[in-house]
Amino acid sequence: MAIIAGTVKRAYNFSSPGGDQEPVSVSSVPTELMQCFLDVVYDVGTYAQANDATITAATVIQNSLRDGKTVTVLGCTCVGVGHAYLTATTVYDIGGGLPSTITSGVVTHPLTLDDYTTELTNGLDMTTITWETPVRYCVTFRRNLD
Repeated sequence: MAIIAGTVKRAYNFSSPGGDQEPVSVSSVPTELMQCFLDVVYDVGTYAQANDATITAATVIQNSLRDGKTVTVLGCTCVGVGHAYLTATTVYDIGGGLPSTITSGVVTHPLTLDDYTTELTNGLDMTTITWETPVRYCVTFRRNLD
């Protein structure tokens, strides 16, 4: 079983958590601290607990901003569970556990039930799930200004 890649349905509410703070320099490049929300569904493949799930957060954010600036993902937290139907009578509230890693803008984390600790069943076929609402994440990132 392979890693499950999340499909981002929407990136929105881009803001600066520091308000009107002056940009800071990191490695002589002025940067801005920002955050946004991503709505994600996992609808391809079979879930493997050993491999977790991924979100290509940096790519999605860069494509949404459309300004050509480099984005570095600093953190990603699940802030809302997704509501999904495995069958007409089997309902899952699915969330994202704490990120295992953030590498090159890709967040890798376990998929959990709504308690954020019980991991999804190993071997669950994600293609059989019908998503009513996506999983919501808050992503903090640094954006180069030059």
